[in-house]
Amino acid sequence: MRLRLRIALVFLLPLFLRAWVSSAALADESPPSLPLPAQTPPPTAACDPPAAEPKASAKGPGAGEIGEPGEAKGSSGEEPAATGSGNSLQPRFNMSEGFVAETPDGAFRYHIGGRFDWDSGWYRAPQNIQQSLDNPLLDGTDLRRFRLAVDGTVWQNVDFKLEADFSKASDFKDFQATPQTNIFITDAWIALRDLPVLDTVKLGHQKEYLTFSNGTSANSLPFMERPYIYDAFQNNFSWDSGVSTSRTYFDKHMTSWVGFFWNGTQSEAFNAGGHYALSGRLTVLPVYDEDRHLWVNLGVAGSVRSFGPNDPNDVTVRPLVRTGESFNVPDLIDTGTLLSHDGLQILGADVQSAWGPLTVGGEFLCWFINNAYTGNLPNPNGILPPGAESVGNLFFSGFSVEALYFLTPGDHRDIDRVTPGYARVRPVRNFLCLRHGDGPCCKGLGAWEVGVRYDHVDVNSGLIQAGRLDSVTCGVNWYLNPNTRITANYVYTNRDTGNPSSSGNFDAFGVRVHFDF
Repeated sequence: MRLRLRIALVFLLPLFLRAWVSSAALADESPPSLPLPAQTPPPTAACDPPAAEPKASAKGPGAGEIGEPGEAKGSSGEEPAATGSGNSLQPRFNMSEGFVAETPDGAFRYHIGGRFDWDSGWYRAPQNIQQSLDNPLLDGTDLRRFRLAVDGTVWQNVDFKLEADFSKASDFKDFQATPQTNIFITDAWIALRDLPVLDTVKLGHQKEYLTFSNGTSANSLPFMERPYIYDAFQNNFSWDSGVSTSRTYFDKHMTSWVGFFWNGTQSEAFNAGGHYALSGRLTVLPVYDEDRHLWVNLGVAGSVRSFGPNDPNDVTVRPLVRTGESFNVPDLIDTGTLLSHDGLQILGADVQSAWGPLTVGGEFLCWFINNAYTGNLPNPNGILPPGAESVGNLFFSGFSVEALYFLTPGDHRDIDRVTPGYARVRPVRNFLCLRHGDGPCCKGLGAWEVGVRYDHVDVNSGLIQAGRLDSVTCGVNWYLNPNTRITANYVYTNRDTGNPSSSGNFDAFGVRVHFDF
């Protein structure tokens, strides 16, 4: 009965919300007004919505992650002058780009931006699950992200980005409950743009674009957290230090990305004793009709990585609603340390599509570990040291599928054609409701979106039986404007560890307030 009630709510809630939004939109429309007499002053414009911000360029946040390499701003091939008449920096501010100073020819551009996510979460979990976790699921709140960034362009074709996260609730999950710095490096790179053959070469601490979900900026996520497969199989490599090259083909209908990285440099860009990783992703966009808001994107990705004692070498999966600092969030699945002289192989595939207000998609990601060990690797003579155990060949996998739908007329979800990932949502009508002399004046509802996602991850293979998770997430997004979003998620999770004393179902509800500039 409880399952039927949840299914009914999933299907009835979108219909109710769409009917409410449609009625509100009709109420907002007013009949044509009669001509005013010549002596009558024009009506006040105090409640008129502000003029739309200019659409951001390919280098702005509207195109994807702030500061990603884009197309050249200037058309001249000559070396620009740093100062002088007609070529001095001109500062400006708008909500599409934030604080920007730029020369007229675009050869020099500096941008200051930032973002924060304030989360609150509540749980209902049985006692047996709570007692089996390393930390219990506790109601609470956190600043999920608090980042400041500087990015831009110098001398026409050298891009850069410097970003740090000041939140202890960030995605880096190896922290302990001990005194630590609040500053963690996310991006610290330069990119040489518009090069022959290679197009863009990026050097430094940067994202690894193995999945569509990691190609999507946190500013544009449709749910509070990325799928389980990201947390299980890519989060340890979401950022790394190295060099990558990327380019687009056929008018951005195809992209390639290849990177060579120091393994294990996610959280602070430092590592000693680690080894290397080679990653790549290829995507095609066979359908793209901007006028009809219609697109289809297909992608495949892979990575070959070292898997030794100083490399990321475990699988952990956290809940899809999180509270507190990073060390407060429990692991629903934890394999413990896994090691292999043969390294780690990762394969992934994804497909996403949108048509008007509807967006659907799915991702698959898996790990292959040959000749794996727990505890320690064998000695050079082949003898196992104390505590080491051979667990054979391992295969872990997972997938997610999602459907999203905008209730407000004309709103839609676009794709960033460079990374690729979801692009920023720009409401047709921003939310605007003000006090006015004649009463409340409301001119826009913003964009309203509902969505559902199913997540599955299986970390059982051979002698490693860490468990399996299945979750259904139902969400509502209210985009007040392109920079402000309120998200609410309900998550129903089934945890199967193979042991009844630690298996069962639990519920979570979370709310996020997001702002970026």
